[in-house]
Amino acid sequence: MFTAEWDINVARKVWEQEAREEGREEGREEERQETVIKMKNEGLTDDIIARVTMLPIEKVREICS
Repeated sequence: MFTAEWDINVARKVWEQEAREEGREEGREEERQETVIKMKNEGLTDDIIARVTMLPIEKVREICS
């Protein structure tokens, strides 16, 4: 039987933590996209960019289009 009570303060802390994690992930995604664009501007092929960044080639092409 589940007997724990719901606490708004605990819930708020969890929501804040999740928001921070989402923000960090969005920041990483933006950095990856910037890196892909810089590599493309340096003349690297989509295949090489995909290997180095460990992104699917479709994602590299999507970013570069």
